[in-house]
Amino acid sequence: MENFQIFQSVVAQYRIKKLRVMQTIKYNDVYFNNMLTVDVTTNLFFRFRMKIENQCKPISNFKLKIYEAAILLQCCNDYEARNEYEKFIVRKYYNEIYEQLINL
Repeated sequence: MENFQIFQSVVAQYRIKKLRVMQTIKYNDVYFNNMLTVDVTTNLFFRFRMKIENQCKPISNFKLKIYEAAILLQCCNDYEARNEYEKFIVRKYYNEIYEQLINL
């Protein structure tokens, strides 16, 4: 469950960052890319929330679509961890997601 909470804060932090960027740019490709990223991270945030509340299976059973995995990878890469444990968990899953995307 704790891993889902960490990933929920990972996507929340990235989502907030992208929302702030959207407020400062005009309508162009960057704006729409950020809009799509915010949409996917919002979806991921609530999927993690449901897993936490339902106390479901471990994170290893969590299925992602390719675009969700790519954005979660960006979120992990950009995440500013509050402690070493969070940094370890995020890096661990970053490496797993990266390997799975590379091996497609």
